[in-house]
Amino acid sequence: MSGTPAHVPHVYVHVPFCAQKCPYCDFNSHAGREREAGGYVEALLAEARALAEGCEPRTVFVGGGTPTHLEPPLLARMLGGLATTLGQARLEELTVEANPGSLTREKVDVLAATGVTRVSLGAQSFAAATLGRLGRWHQPEDTRRSVDLLRAGGIRRISVDLILAVPGQSLEEQAADVDQALAL
Repeated sequence: MSGTPAHVPHVYVHVPFCAQKCPYCDFNSHAGREREAGGYVEALLAEARALAEGCEPRTVFVGGGTPTHLEPPLLARMLGGLATTLGQARLEELTVEANPGSLTREKVDVLAATGVTRVSLGAQSFAAATLGRLGRWHQPEDTRRSVDLLRAGGIRRISVDLILAVPGQSLEEQAADVDQALAL
């Protein structure tokens, strides 16, 4: 366990799989490689076991990519394995990133069952034209539906990510996006 300090307060876990690669995304993320997800999750959990002794973080953020692009059994395996490996004694927040089009009732049930306390929802905009310019595949109503699914599933802490100042987006459109996010 050399090199890993005890009681690391915050841990980021990266899941590089997505339904599609958004043109603005500079993160290590890949579409069309779902067949590799099982091996990736097993390698991730093996690395966590090798490095986690004494870690006991206060926060864990699972981002990507789109962690909720994983199928429910694999999502449950990853989140449950991380919770067990990293320990939950000091854990105050377990956040998972999601795209509005990637959430289902079954995936929300997995999030709640594995102790997820916050979902960071990548809405980016509530305007279909802006979503199109960003290369996003979800529709504005998918964000509202996802928030409803999360709340119904017991996830109370939800952040809604927006991208502002998209080329062609007016200040009024930006304000409308912020207003809609706040209204949720």
